[in-house]
Amino acid sequence: MDAIVAVLKGVLIGIANIIPGVSGGTLALLLGIYKRVIDALSHVNGEFLRKALAMVFFRRGAWRAFWTYVADADLWFLGWLGAGAAGAILLASRLFAWLLETHHAASYAFFFGLVLCSIVFPWRCLTRRSWREVVALLLAAVLTVGLSLSVTDAEKIGKAERKLALTEAKAAAVAVTGTADAVASTVDYGRLGYIFLAAVLAISAMVLPGVSGSFVLLLMGVYFDILGAINNRDFVVLGVFALGAGGGLLAFSRLMGLLLARCFNVTMAFMTGLMIGSLYELWPFKRVAQVGSETLYLSAVWRWSSTGEAIAALVAMVVGAVIVVGFALAGRGREQEDWHSVLKR
Repeated sequence: MDAIVAVLKGVLIGIANIIPGVSGGTLALLLGIYKRVIDALSHVNGEFLRKALAMVFFRRGAWRAFWTYVADADLWFLGWLGAGAAGAILLASRLFAWLLETHHAASYAFFFGLVLCSIVFPWRCLTRRSWREVVALLLAAVLTVGLSLSVTDAEKIGKAERKLALTEAKAAAVAVTGTADAVASTVDYGRLGYIFLAAVLAISAMVLPGVSGSFVLLLMGVYFDILGAINNRDFVVLGVFALGAGGGLLAFSRLMGLLLARCFNVTMAFMTGLMIGSLYELWPFKRVAQVGSETLYLSAVWRWSSTGEAIAALVAMVVGAVIVVGFALAGRGREQEDWHSVLKR
């Protein structure tokens, strides 16, 4: 029964992680398992690796020692939780890809409403709101908007054109040789490196209540790439992403423990500012350009193409806000209690 409950909670967290604006960390708090997850992750360390390697090399008693450690460290719970989350991501990715392609404005409006109401979570966790927290919040907000504005529409179009040219070059190489082996040299290693970095940052954000890892992917311009890789079973991209996510999760969970213990309020205020700044990028109405078969959504515009589009966006925004408010009411008071227990570890 514990395994079934863990899988179901993992499903909810997986769905939350695939939606830009909904924080898996926040949902873990509301489900009452945030501290349990952090504690379990802290046991994926050098000792865990030593026991795993000992089992691989068939050392005497290694099998029993490894599984005893897994049980004592609550890693079975972490495994069932991860299985539920992974399954939910695989099943929901195609739906969100379709929604973003066919109902872009309404989808982004939904995300906008989610983020707008989620801002309250990290802010409520603050135990002090001095000028330091205000400066950290403003700095993060300005940084996020600045990053969004740093890439012009022309640069985005140029990037898409280069990507299209690379795809056409791969197709031409396959047509000449009859196999995909000839295109190995055209692998975009720079893009894979960028996806690895995005995975590290995204999984790090997922550790934090109130900060959406999917939004980090959206902000860095790889959210649609990852959705496409999941739907098309692109194991190269997924493998690179998994490596970055795994390494980032193990490293950042410890770093965040240190930051939250030593400068909790400034850290959470900075994260709040990131979310506020993200609202600019999530604005649903944007300029549109077509490059090949790819539709590009560029800089924000303060008008909509039709009254129907505006109404659909408004309804989607309200629905997103209502969902966040519902989660907040369901877990009222639990966030602060869980944070205090984490900081006392």
